[in-house]
Amino acid sequence: MLSRNLGTGLLLSVAVLMAGCAGTSNKEVKSEQTVASAALPEKIPFPFKGELHRDNALVGHFWSAKDDRLVSWREVFANLPEGGWLLLGEAHDTRDHQNLESMFIQVIARSGRLGNVAFEQLNEDQQSLVDPWIGRGNEVNGHFIGWDPNAWSWSTYINPLSNALNAAQRVVAINPSNERIMQTYKGQHPVEQGDAEHTRLMSELIRIGHCNMLPEKAVAPMVKVQLAKDQFMARTLADSAVEGRVGVAIMGYQHARKDYGVPLWLKGNTDTVTVLLQAVSDDENVDSYIRHRYGKALPADYILFTPGEPKGDYCEQLSKTDFSRMAGHEQSRK
Repeated sequence: MLSRNLGTGLLLSVAVLMAGCAGTSNKEVKSEQTVASAALPEKIPFPFKGELHRDNALVGHFWSAKDDRLVSWREVFANLPEGGWLLLGEAHDTRDHQNLESMFIQVIARSGRLGNVAFEQLNEDQQSLVDPWIGRGNEVNGHFIGWDPNAWSWSTYINPLSNALNAAQRVVAINPSNERIMQTYKGQHPVEQGDAEHTRLMSELIRIGHCNMLPEKAVAPMVKVQLAKDQFMARTLADSAVEGRVGVAIMGYQHARKDYGVPLWLKGNTDTVTVLLQAVSDDENVDSYIRHRYGKALPADYILFTPGEPKGDYCEQLSKTDFSRMAGHEQSRK
């Protein structure tokens, strides 16, 4: 069930952890007035490092999809799912997102409520390598746990992973193995399908995610792969929830979407709260960041806005890929 009050201990932990990180300049005050003239809820006191659009008034604010309003960080932390999962939907190449994940893990751990922590960046066949490192996060390195540096930057995830190993009851691998993904792409594993609207949406997301360069014949198999990953994550999370504790699951933005991602496939009574970590542009209109909705379902419980970071041209890099030689097991990392 959703905890309506994790107690003053958790909120105090947040305040202690991030004391001295907050501070609002005159420039920020002026910018906030362009979002709303009324007093705004309290921003999360977090030392953002991103340089792009950091003066956007949305940065540091949580937006509640249900209430269609900005809310205080205190409200979010007071409504985390005991016996369920906090899903953090990140951009894999935005360091503020991984730093925020570390913060969430530390704060919940200090409150004494942390259960398991799950990572998309860990494949199921790494679980036996990860288990011996519980309580030894400061000693671990990628070699010991079979980390794939070609898929994920070790330096990007070392902090949230180390914090999780030090504080969680267990660190859970929620990504299916490469073998399972290959078999799914080839149609050797059954995958539960959504309705026609969901299939159309997922197909469009796959096309957009590959800059409309993917051969059309590859779209349907790639949709199956994405669904297989979402469903595998959902099953693993349902099996790994800890009664009375708050689990934290780190995954890509699209996987965490409440309307069409992992939460859609969670069975039983596993509660989730989804927080999408959203890098801002220069736009201060919240609605501009909510794209590709599925039906009338909410895209998330909350969106936390962060600064952006300079990035290379993804589509230009992708244009160098020879899709005609796809081996049949490419994974979407969206």
